[in-house]
Amino acid sequence: MSELKIPQDNILPISVWLDVLGTVFSPQGLLLIGAGSGNSQWIKWLLRQAQFPIQLVEGDKVKYKYLERSLAFNEDWTLQHEVVAPRPGPIEFHHASNPNESGLLPPSQLNSFWPHLECVRTEHVENAVTLSSLLEAKRNINWLVLDCLPAATILMGAGERLSDLDVIIVRVAFNDHFNTESGADQNSINILLQSAGLTCIHVVPQRHPALAHAIYVRDIKRQKNEHAQNKENINQLKLMVQQAEVNHNNDLELAFKSVESLKIELNESSTKLIKIKENNQQIENKFSLQRDTLIKTEERLKQSQQELNHLSNELKKEHKLVTESETQFAQCNVELKSMQKCNEQLKQQLDLQNNNFSEIKDKLTDKNKVLISTEEALAETKNNLDKTKTEYEKLKIDALQNINNLNSQLEKKKTKIDELTKTLEVASTVQTKKSDTTGFDCFIDDIEPYLYGKSITYVDVGAFVGDVYKFIIENKKIRVREAHLIEPNPDSYENLISNIKKYRIPALHTYNIGVSDTEHTLRFSTAASMTKAVTTSQSLIRSEDCHDIKCSPLDELSQFITDGRINLLKIDVEGHEMSVLRGAESMLQKSNIDIIYIEVGFNIAGTQQSYFAEVDQFLQKYNYRCFKIYEQTHEWIHDHPWLRRCNFAYLSAPFAINNPAKLTLENRRLQQLLENKPNS
Repeated sequence: MSELKIPQDNILPISVWLDVLGTVFSPQGLLLIGAGSGNSQWIKWLLRQAQFPIQLVEGDKVKYKYLERSLAFNEDWTLQHEVVAPRPGPIEFHHASNPNESGLLPPSQLNSFWPHLECVRTEHVENAVTLSSLLEAKRNINWLVLDCLPAATILMGAGERLSDLDVIIVRVAFNDHFNTESGADQNSINILLQSAGLTCIHVVPQRHPALAHAIYVRDIKRQKNEHAQNKENINQLKLMVQQAEVNHNNDLELAFKSVESLKIELNESSTKLIKIKENNQQIENKFSLQRDTLIKTEERLKQSQQELNHLSNELKKEHKLVTESETQFAQCNVELKSMQKCNEQLKQQLDLQNNNFSEIKDKLTDKNKVLISTEEALAETKNNLDKTKTEYEKLKIDALQNINNLNSQLEKKKTKIDELTKTLEVASTVQTKKSDTTGFDCFIDDIEPYLYGKSITYVDVGAFVGDVYKFIIENKKIRVREAHLIEPNPDSYENLISNIKKYRIPALHTYNIGVSDTEHTLRFSTAASMTKAVTTSQSLIRSEDCHDIKCSPLDELSQFITDGRINLLKIDVEGHEMSVLRGAESMLQKSNIDIIYIEVGFNIAGTQQSYFAEVDQFLQKYNYRCFKIYEQTHEWIHDHPWLRRCNFAYLSAPFAINNPAKLTLENRRLQQLLENKPNS
């Protein structure tokens, strides 16, 4: 068969072909080899179908982990971490610098169209599986998608089971890029599948012109011709039997054998009818299962509503606690002022006693002058003086003891006031955490001219319940093509999923994880509406408000972002900003992030936000400069005029160079004039 050429115009997406093939060859079960991390075009199409058994197989451990996470909600699908090979047993699995090209082929064989592709490491797999074993485990599979290379080599492991498949979609490379020994060229696949009764009806090109997805279907015309030929052979055989009966009566035994053969065919037809009935029963069972699932979903919705009511009550209790703390703080201030007043009174009493002592001493001096001639009077005066001194010393000791006791009580009250102040600060911070988009609308207005007419990728680290994402979608000044919303708080994440249901875009991804500088587990405080990384010194946070949450760096998550590029990155992580930035150093070094909107603090000893100078110094190291400042907030706890926090907007050097300020704003002004100009 000659090589099938790819049409260069009017190329339909492969999902359209899948929908059409689904009506002609109804899927009874589908097997996808090379399922990826859960965001491929195959997964998106299958999520729309979900009416038949689906089995997903992925050989890369890292991509399989994200596949499990993204499809954890779909319990009906079967996920397997296996390496598929032409024969069972040990085999080498090659990890490429582009994870999408990892597989059985060494990356060096792909350099003809990926010149910079390199082998990161080679993994020795002890127990590879074959297509035959996977198909045997699921007997009702009649669709196969093979999204990896080399397809022909892997298809050899299917054996006779190829004849059970109606539709096969494989990733192929054209013949001038691969020899037939590699098993990735289209000719090798054509020869193998034609022998199994399948024919290629279309080839859908990929980004690289040397790669495509070829669609093979069961050759109905060929089957029809074979059936007609068999029917003609049977008719000829009948004529021969009739002629033999006329000429040779002894050939009756051969006729009886033909009758027995027909009986066997009848029995086989009956068996097929029974199988059809069994399939109908399976469909009825599946419908019953889906109905039970719907009932369970309604119950879960009711339970979620109850939990929401409970959270509302908890929020009211937190507000009451803040009010009580403020009252206690005011009472402590009154007590402190009262103690200070008592201290002043004691000091005045001590001064008065000192004055009395001076007066007594003067009187004794006068008496000594008057009675200096009388020895008895002198002795008596001396005794009186000793008694007075003793009383003075006693009074002085008692006064000093009282002062020390008051100072001790004052220190205890001051310590208690400091603790209540810290508690009030934490509770007030939790209570006043914003869930709206105050100030962000000004940023959107300022940055809109630079993003006008572009479809951007938006990443929100600390998405909370999705208010900022909803604002961007509703505002419509910026068109979002792809969004990644990251929220570590499990309760906030559930609200996030619920809030964004009405705001779907072509590529929307959510993650219930934390973002840091390395992959590790970090303890987060999830009190009320604020999620914050916990340190050992933060003893005021209750242990029941903490969760241990897995964290990954942005550089690791970038492989799930189209082209690894972020157009707008928002960071609001309550003091954990520097860890998020350090985890994105590779992307920052390559200027793969255009715009960064980040919260910073102005207290070098504060823990609620990262210090602005540290953030600015880190970003300027990678040629990121401040665009504008938003949401300036002063020290509201102590009512000081000092600036407490704000949000900085940063632009990368390439983005700033490619979008001159005056030219960009003037172009946008002219575009608005054209848009508002009435039709002549």
